[in-house]
Amino acid sequence: MHGATGAWARLLALPVFYVAVRLIRLVGRRLEEAGRSCAGALPAQCAFLALGSSLAIALGPFADADRPAALLTGAVLVVAMAVQNAAHRAHLPEAPPSTVMTGITT
Repeated sequence: MHGATGAWARLLALPVFYVAVRLIRLVGRRLEEAGRSCAGALPAQCAFLALGSSLAIALGPFADADRPAALLTGAVLVVAMAVQNAAHRAHLPEAPPSTVMTGITT
């Protein structure tokens, strides 16, 4: 394969991240409009991290990153990363960034 394993995983990461950020921002705006707190971002991130960790333990190790189990695990962890980025940008814009690599993408 000459290093081609994981190509689908890398190709899908950015669209998954983008869609997750958009959905998180949409839910946050709806909650704010309804006068409710958006404090659910951190528990949501923890839930996605726990789910991703559980999937990695249960389904891994992954010999091929393009297998459905590996793609699902990666996508869940990308969503957790998107929650962190979107919550920080929306609710703590003046604070120093808590992420570096994905901050530009957000």
